[in-house]
Amino acid sequence: MTDTTSRTPETKCLFLELPQEIRDLIYELALATNPIRFYRPPSETRHGLLPLVLANRQIYAESLELTYSENMFKFYGYTNTGWHFAADAAMSFLDLVPPWTLPWIRHVHLTITEREMLFSLETTIFPRVDALKDKITLQHLSLPFPNALHRFGAPGMAICWYHERTHYAHLFDTLVMKKLCSITNLKGLSIAVHNYEGTDKDEDLEAIGIFRSRMLKNGANLGSHEILVEECRNEPLDDGRDACYAPIRY
Repeated sequence: MTDTTSRTPETKCLFLELPQEIRDLIYELALATNPIRFYRPPSETRHGLLPLVLANRQIYAESLELTYSENMFKFYGYTNTGWHFAADAAMSFLDLVPPWTLPWIRHVHLTITEREMLFSLETTIFPRVDALKDKITLQHLSLPFPNALHRFGAPGMAICWYHERTHYAHLFDTLVMKKLCSITNLKGLSIAVHNYEGTDKDEDLEAIGIFRSRMLKNGANLGSHEILVEECRNEPLDDGRDACYAPIRY
């Protein structure tokens, strides 16, 4: 049987007539501004400019690497149906994306939940971070920790947090701190403390100061790397709370 259906000529894409460097700049401005999150609430608006990637095959081919490499991929330690470690969610995501895109993923954000803090980070976070580094070209790792107002007492816990009237401090296990400092081949490591409603931001700054001093004290195994600690800054989290970030650049 002969198909006699008339075909509509493809619409000319004027965007592709722009110089390549102009198109690359537009891709960067349009696609590399907001984080891409794994396990997003269904009711939440998605990245409004991502459909640009699907405009046609040439735009898809030109913009895909930048979309992966310039965005921060955020993974959370919970879902609507249960809970899991954020690093496990990251590994599951990497199993789903095309293998040839893995070298483009460079920026990963793993949110640490209160429940995850009940387990040793030596057995939950660090092995998975090593696995992430083996799988992708990891350049920047962001690890926000919860600001829990009570002290956990689980055996084998790597980090505990306590609150006493007007101030709190962080008690970091020396081995854990050395492990954080030994995450090599990263251009940046960001540590954040969630600032829950009702807590004093000055206390967060004090706690971050303690963290920084312990990070620097236990950074002897960095070899030729030099730790540069930037000023602590307050930034809104996705749920409206603030987080006090202490980026560690080395």
